[in-house]
Amino acid sequence: MCSNSEPVDVEELHALSGPELLDRTRDLVEVINRAQAELARTVRVADSAQAFAGDGMGTAASWLRGHCRLSKSAASQVVRNGQPGNRVSVTIDSIAPRLFALRQLPAAPDGSPYGVALNSDGTLVLPSSLGVAAHPARRGDVITIYALGLGPVSPTVNTGDPSPSAEPLARLSNQLQVVYGSGGGAVSAVPSYAGLAPGFAGLYQINVLVPQNAPTGNVPVAINIPGHISNLVELAIAAQ
Repeated sequence: MCSNSEPVDVEELHALSGPELLDRTRDLVEVINRAQAELARTVRVADSAQAFAGDGMGTAASWLRGHCRLSKSAASQVVRNGQPGNRVSVTIDSIAPRLFALRQLPAAPDGSPYGVALNSDGTLVLPSSLGVAAHPARRGDVITIYALGLGPVSPTVNTGDPSPSAEPLARLSNQLQVVYGSGGGAVSAVPSYAGLAPGFAGLYQINVLVPQNAPTGNVPVAINIPGHISNLVELAIAAQ
């Protein structure tokens, strides 16, 4: 059987199935990427050795246009690919809170996605009309919200390792509040537990009370760590 990177005629291409065509496309892109990287390295080394000037063409771009019949823009791109980029400094924040959104379910009436939070019985904190095991939480209930990027914990856990399943659990080092609602009607609550989900790697768990004065209906919810606010998702909350 021929390699996916070997030339084939049009009839052979039409004889391939959809998955075979996709495999061939992926393999050809890999060949192109490897060739472009190797070309960039070769041009860079040849330029530093003044090989193009020694051939009487002066520059790498001129040689590529003259000997390889590349257009001016294509030759310039090859030369740029072989040049090291400028260095930049970036700041990586250890805290970037993110709530999970259930985008595979219908959105809330305002277009916002519903979030991943569980009632004490293991059902989702969502309207019961969505076709999944769910019902609204009630004021006074404790719910569990799952999130990513909440930052350092104590005791520390190595990246990729599951968090402790027994005390001492890996609790957040920073304070966190759960915000129910938005604008002037928003209320907040401090979780009874916020940290890595026991036995999981990189997954955070927040156990928090739904306040007695929390808004009801489809309620936007976010988490707030000083200086950092998460995305909004909606949960379903009932009065009683």
